[in-house]
Amino acid sequence: MFKKIEIWILYLVILISILGIIFSAVLVRQGIEGRTSFGAFSIKFLTDPIVYLSRIPEQVVIYIFKPNQKHIVPISGGLDSRAILAGLLEFTEAKNIYTYTFGTEGTYDYDIGNLIAEEVGTVHNKL
Repeated sequence: MFKKIEIWILYLVILISILGIIFSAVLVRQGIEGRTSFGAFSIKFLTDPIVYLSRIPEQVVIYIFKPNQKHIVPISGGLDSRAILAGLLEFTEAKNIYTYTFGTEGTYDYDIGNLIAEEVGTVHNKL
């Protein structure tokens, strides 16, 4: 299927990608904290574009978000629905968010979704 050299190239590409992601994350953090120089050497030319790109998803949400509007979020035990809920809570109060959970009582998705909604204080429905 794969020759040995092709597998090593794949591993190398994955390793370089992981290192690039870590390097970018460090630059974003330093740019947000305002630490953009090391002595006489400035890395502002690296941090500014990466910080700008990292804030694009947030800017899109701000652009399309309408304050005090009602929002519906299906909530389960999964990380994706909890991340959506957490992100939405950054922009509005829990009383403006309607959540619902469906499933069988006693399953993780159903129980965790109900627990999260109760703790956060959203208007919640169990289906």
